[in-house]
Amino acid sequence: MKILIVDDEIITVKMLQKLIDWQELGIEVIGYAFDGEEALEIILKEKPDIVLSDIRMSKVNGLELIKRANSISNEIKFILMSGYANFEYVKEALKLGCCDYILKPIDEIELETALRKIKSEIIGNQNKQKLLDDGLKKIQLFELYNYMKNGKNLNKVIKNLSYYELDFKEYFLIMLQIDNNSIDEYIKIDSLELMQENYLFSLLEEVISMKFNRNFLKFFYDSENYFLIVDKSSDDEIRKICDRLKNIFFNEFQLKLSFYSSNIGRDIKELHQLYREIYEKFENSLKENDKIEKKIYSDSIERCLTLLEKEYDKNLSLDEIAKSVAVSKNYFCYLFKKEFGMSIWSCLTNIRIEKAKKFLRETDMKSYEIAFKVGYDNPSYFSKIFKKLEKMTPNEYREKNNIVL
Repeated sequence: MKILIVDDEIITVKMLQKLIDWQELGIEVIGYAFDGEEALEIILKEKPDIVLSDIRMSKVNGLELIKRANSISNEIKFILMSGYANFEYVKEALKLGCCDYILKPIDEIELETALRKIKSEIIGNQNKQKLLDDGLKKIQLFELYNYMKNGKNLNKVIKNLSYYELDFKEYFLIMLQIDNNSIDEYIKIDSLELMQENYLFSLLEEVISMKFNRNFLKFFYDSENYFLIVDKSSDDEIRKICDRLKNIFFNEFQLKLSFYSSNIGRDIKELHQLYREIYEKFENSLKENDKIEKKIYSDSIERCLTLLEKEYDKNLSLDEIAKSVAVSKNYFCYLFKKEFGMSIWSCLTNIRIEKAKKFLRETDMKSYEIAFKVGYDNPSYFSKIFKKLEKMTPNEYREKNNIVL
């Protein structure tokens, strides 16, 4: 944080330099000015956060300095000093937005208190602004994600290009899919999204930004897949990035990762088409790998639902489910989601939570006991999933349903 000291008496300037431990306060004295005009030149050049100024000076006094500095930036905080206890000065200074008014001779404790207060206010304002900027950026990213998936509201997306930190003149779209062959692996993925998104983002930054020196955008809205937009890359580099990410996911989380990348995009208008191409690659790869002719699987899915209802408290594997319905596991996952609009594991999670709600309503079991009863080894994770789906904790659900134990 930067401060400019302004006073036409050199003795006062030197005294202020030694009176306060500026380093301990975390404030850097960026310069000194001996009149208001000189101060304005430094303000224009250095853009200080705080100005500590005498009020009575030749050429441009402290009050005039505030007026003219406010036309440059209204974010500068002023502390005025004066050897005169003049109420009119004080009133005018406060009216102009001055933060504090200190009488000479300067009291060290009074000045340090004023500086700490202003510093705290500046940091608070910066944090508020950061939250607002982050929130606005998230909204704009979600708009971009919706355009990518649905091809709608392109004009709104183009209008907000500055938020995306990519110029979209040369980019690739990547879909990362985490393989989940058992309910435990599915839980691991969901837990990753709930608790480790910041860590996951740091790993993406390490690979894409630091190792390959590329800007990127991430979308974690889809519970089944992650999407990345990588700037100014090449087919070969995209493969290297994805291979590196596959190794990290396996080493860090013991999860296997598949990826699908688009052709190069040269305009943001192409993003929706690239998304469609990726999904077409994904669906074709499922059909090609399984080599199964298209059939109606309603009976198979019905048998699967019966199994999930009966064995919901066990760690079911995809192999077991596919074997029970006599269908290739990858293709069955594809058909299940196509017909039900959710994955097998999402369906099983819903069944488990519904069973948990029944136990909450009809038994006096504790929340952790219910967690074990419906197939979760980690009660804390069970509570997080329950709150995610029901918008309340298990205990709040019990209270809402007027269940007194």
